[in-house]
Order: sequence, then structure tokens, then C-alpha cells
Amino acid sequence: MEVRALGIVTDIDLNEWRVYVKWLVSKMEREVPIKGCMGSIHGPFAQSDWRASVFQI
Repeated sequence: MEVRALGIVTDIDLNEWRVYVKWLVSKMEREVPIKGCMGSIHGPFAQSDWRASVFQI
């Protein structure tokens, strides 16, 4: 799997089916093992070294 950008969701418009994101880092090419990323991502999360290595800025 490749992480190409990291950002913070700022708003979700359910009527328009849009998610608005404040992009913090873009133009990334970080290849990471897929591990548990095939399902939906929900939180809160317990501390994870793998997640920190994938999604840290």
C-alpha cells in the first residue's frame, strides 16, 4: 500500500457525500505493509507502533 498524503478531516457533508480535508503533507510516496488497512478506519485507537510509522507526519 502507498500513503500519498496525510491530512485532518475538517467536515463531512452527508447531503453532498463529500469529505473536506485540511491536507498537511502531500506528494508523499511512502510504501507500507497493508496489515489491517483493508477495512474501514474508525477510532479511537490504542497505541500502535505500526500505525505511528505509517501515519505520522
